[in-house]
Amino acid sequence: MNQQNNKNISLLLLTKNEEENIKRNFTWLRKCQTINEIIIVDDHSTDRTTQLIKKLAHPDLNIKIFKKHINNNFSQQRNFALSKTTND
Repeated sequence: MNQQNNKNISLLLLTKNEEENIKRNFTWLRKCQTINEIIIVDDHSTDRTTQLIKKLAHPDLNIKIFKKHINNNFSQQRNFALSKTTND
C-alpha cells in the first residue's frame, strides 16, 4: 500500500454563521475517512454552524472548536488554526 494513502488530514474551517453553507456543501464529510481531525476557529457564530459540522462528520473524527474573533485578520485566524493541528 502506498504510504501516502495512510496519511491523515486536518481540515481547517474558519467560520462565522455558515449554517446554510454547511447544510448545502458538507454531506461528503461523513464519507471522507482520510480526514481524522477538524479544527474549527469560529468567529462567534450565532447560528448552528459548529453543531452541524459535528452532526455531519464521521464518528471517529476528532473535532476541536475554538471561539476567536477574526478582527479583520484572516491570516491570524488561519495561523491559529494551523497551530492547533496534530497532523503534518
